[in-house]
Amino acid sequence: MTRLLATALAFACTVLLGAVPAHAETAMRVAVLEFSNASSEAGLEALGKGLQSMITTDLARVSALTVVERSRLQEIVAEQKLGNSGLVDKATAAKIGKLAGASHLLGGTFTIVAKTMRLDARLFSVKTGEVMLAEDMAGERDAFFELEKSLVNKMIATLGVKLEPKERAGISKIHTADFGAFKNFSQGVAHFDQQRYDDAFESLRAAMKLDADFNLARVTLDEYEAVVAKIRAKAQSIEISSRKLDQAKKDQDFDNDSQVAERLVAVASEPGQAAVHRRLAALAYLMEFYDHHGRNHGRISRFQDHFDGLVVRRRLDTLARRYFTEAQPVFPNAPLFSTGQHPPDKPDDVEKRIAGLAESFKMGGSHRADLRNQSLVNNLRQHEGFLQAMAADRRETIKILELVAAKLGPLGADEYARTDVLRKLAEAYLDVGDVDAASGALTRASAIESDPSDLKNLATRVEELGKISALFARTDKKAELRELVAGNERHPGTLEKLVGTPGPPSPKLLSELAERREVKRWWPYGDPFWLWNGEPAHLLQGEYVLFTAARTDGIAARDLRYYRAPRMSTKDVLLALGRGPRGDFEATFELSYTKAPDFMLRYVPREVVTAADFKTEGGRPEFTFVFGLHDVDTHNQQDPETRKTFWPEPTQGYGVRLTSAAVALVKVGEPAPAAELRKSEMTIQVISESGKGVGDDTVKVKITVKGKSVSVQVGGASHSFKLPEDPNGFSGVHLRGEGYVQIGDLRVK
Repeated sequence: MTRLLATALAFACTVLLGAVPAHAETAMRVAVLEFSNASSEAGLEALGKGLQSMITTDLARVSALTVVERSRLQEIVAEQKLGNSGLVDKATAAKIGKLAGASHLLGGTFTIVAKTMRLDARLFSVKTGEVMLAEDMAGERDAFFELEKSLVNKMIATLGVKLEPKERAGISKIHTADFGAFKNFSQGVAHFDQQRYDDAFESLRAAMKLDADFNLARVTLDEYEAVVAKIRAKAQSIEISSRKLDQAKKDQDFDNDSQVAERLVAVASEPGQAAVHRRLAALAYLMEFYDHHGRNHGRISRFQDHFDGLVVRRRLDTLARRYFTEAQPVFPNAPLFSTGQHPPDKPDDVEKRIAGLAESFKMGGSHRADLRNQSLVNNLRQHEGFLQAMAADRRETIKILELVAAKLGPLGADEYARTDVLRKLAEAYLDVGDVDAASGALTRASAIESDPSDLKNLATRVEELGKISALFARTDKKAELRELVAGNERHPGTLEKLVGTPGPPSPKLLSELAERREVKRWWPYGDPFWLWNGEPAHLLQGEYVLFTAARTDGIAARDLRYYRAPRMSTKDVLLALGRGPRGDFEATFELSYTKAPDFMLRYVPREVVTAADFKTEGGRPEFTFVFGLHDVDTHNQQDPETRKTFWPEPTQGYGVRLTSAAVALVKVGEPAPAAELRKSEMTIQVISESGKGVGDDTVKVKITVKGKSVSVQVGGASHSFKLPEDPNGFSGVHLRGEGYVQIGDLRVK
């Protein structure tokens, strides 16, 4: 875990769980361990985190107590290799308590058998090792909240704390009485601890859907989203460099703009709240350097020509996210969005331009006080360009549009501006398959709209969405229906034909889903991508043979599937992954060569009558996990003598190739200079080869790169390799050959 990530996670847990700094030497400092699962039933482990979070949150409401943050306890338990020990003994309690600086420590287990739940808890005095409270309490599983509240109250009484009326009222408030919501909440906390952020968000939203009054789930989601936004905004540093920087400085225009950009980076890195407007101004200028729309300016085009096009686009993401992260807390004293500002022409102009733009930002982007609100309204209406610049996912889009909708009214925006954003918000909700929320957004627009024709159109649209909502209520294929809606199929009649009949999904339905799951090729100006567990993935070549698994929304999925039959295209597949180049990393994933039950091609063969009739052909394709991938989109040159075009920087990278015969460290791509940026069949050079290959139908893989060292674990076998150089670039996958494989649950950190 990086220092940045560790710090961010610690911050999240501190805020979420209400840890308060000790304000007196006599204050009691309490640590609540994660409760362990003593049930025979597996899959309930996450409930221990949910109980820990609820108890800690309740205790944090008591002014006489200080609560140790969960992140610190996790670090101690991991460092001491204690595991989730539940009912700890005196020695362990003293050890953990002292390391955490706690005066008291609570540990426990939970047991669920059928409809019954039991809590076994012990409260220790860290100083004396005394067990101050030993409670074994049982009750109905669905009344788990009564057990949690009873334990909290007994613990407070044991500590001799007298509650103020406000504290007593706060503690008595039930977080949720819905066991399903509690289970989803607990799973969300567990996923976040595992850095499975998108899964955490999904679980917390599921908890809130089951219980709309589950405030702890809402607060947790807000805090987690804020922390992850900061992590993703800062994960990729702002760099003004390339491997050809020294050579490129011979180009005076590039040298000039590099100096301008470097000075802007310095301003964007200035610390402190007092410099926030200067940082925003610098980020706005830097965005123009990397926005492809800026290529109509000759100097911007020449500047971008020195970089890999994919790096340029992903740096724009980074800058936009950094801008939004900085601007949101100070709005309306700064515009919420920036689609770029034409940068200073010379290095000596930077300071003056920064000062001027910073002052304008303080006025909402205007130079006149009387035009401030109108300027802010105009800025909020630029959300589409900004969302595109930051490569926002569907949930980020919804959150930002809700923010815009809330801010337009107080600024005096006209009716059209307010209803327009609500219509777009409705479409954004449909992009994640949430029909009821989309109807709600249109209903909000109807309350503002005054034009009879527009009101009629809104009513018609709400009526259509009502039919889809009714279909959700009665279909047995809710997940498939949600995916179709998110994939832009919104006609009630068509949806009825696809999912209205009970029973397993038909080949026609799976074919429709396959069309939406097919991965589209990346190109510099369109920038299509899908989100693989939160990481933008870009198909560089190899269309028609690559599909995601079920889309959790219009552009997000957990798994990737490759299938090439003998009659299909033979072009190699190359896919890049991530928001920017990375060096050291750890990647984990699962390879499965058994066809998933819901896998189908876009065009259903005539002989396929049921989904089970569709059989894959071919053997096992060749799979390579790629890293250090660079020069995805570079410019060609022409030989002055032969007049032939060549690429001085063709696409190249390293990778770990997994086949049934061996595990190998390879170099992928063409040596420079090359006649093509990437060949249809890319060159694979074996650097080193080790041991037995992949023999099982399903195998878990872990790849760790640190400097020049590469370690690979395939199932129970381990392999080690040495790279000829430190790699730095995008990660990704390379696939070739006939057959089927699914790359499941890929995580790169």
